Amino acid sequence: MMKFLKRPLLISSGLVLLLIQAEAQVSGPKGSLPLCTKEVLRLIDADNARMDQRTFALQDNELLYTTALKQPAIATDLAYYRKSWLEPNGFDGTVSLGYETGSCAGPICEKQMQKVNHHFLFSGKPGRPLKFGRRNFIGFSMNVIDAQPQKSPILFQIWQGSPHGPPMSGRLITERDGSLSLIIAILNNRTGSNPSAKNIEVGRVRGIKLGEWYSFILMAHPQHTIADPKSTANTLSLLWRPSFSRAGFVEAFAYKGVWGYNPADPSPCVYARKCDVTKPNEYLDFKFGIYREAENSQLKVYFDNIKITTTDKSANPEVSCRMK
Repeated sequence: MMKFLKRPLLISSGLVLLLIQAEAQVSGPKGSLPLCTKEVLRLIDADNARMDQRTFALQDNELLYTTALKQPAIATDLAYYRKSWLEPNGFDGTVSLGYETGSCAGPICEKQMQKVNHHFLFSGKPGRPLKFGRRNFIGFSMNVIDAQPQKSPILFQIWQGSPHGPPMSGRLITERDGSLSLIIAILNNRTGSNPSAKNIEVGRVRGIKLGEWYSFILMAHPQHTIADPKSTANTLSLLWRPSFSRAGFVEAFAYKGVWGYNPADPSPCVYARKCDVTKPNEYLDFKFGIYREAENSQLKVYFDNIKITTTDKSANPEVSCRMK
């Protein structure tokens, strides 16, 4: 059982951060793990999972997750440009999900996209859908193995249907000093749902190191319209720490504004013309994996213990459990 101790931490900028210290549970054989609590709605942990070597479709905890794939239009070696696999040397010595996009240069790659991500169809059945006005938590561990992005590839996202841009995305960027940062960006009715719309950065985790595991707990309470402008409730926030660190989880940011698109009043979307006639979905889905504009650098990342839950405690990816 996890013990959470909450206390404010005052740093030099005057910003109050929330620390959550937790007792980490040591992973064991699958059968010896405790059952997940009822607050865990979905678990993607890659243990005892299966993946199709051609389509990369994933079966995990008896649910099937499809992939979305893109590569340069005239590419022949498709797996070089985007692939996924079950990585045996993963998080805490267990199996993890691996994603990779190969380096792409020259005319073949101009204005082309590379994509390999799993669509966790949480808006469909079975499951309790994430919808506007409902709070959920997404816990996961992530390890960036190889990256020096020239642009800002998406590593995970909350999605509201095609052809709209993701209303929330986690993007990896290279800072001016060469270090890596994870930024959280949003879109809403004001920015428009155009895939080329300018994202609004709401949070940033600096100093991501290659080859190290980090744990995250994302709170998502999507609101495309806030009825009370004086509301102080967060609509999006992120806790993070190096995995199993004694320092505890730190709140990277807390955002109180609107994000996502109102299905009853879709934003203009001139670039992707279908946006003007195709309404955003009423419910929201989750995607993990790489989506980027093709560039001359390789990108490889691992994910593990992805949890979709109704409480922050049950979302901790460092506490292993089994669905049944």
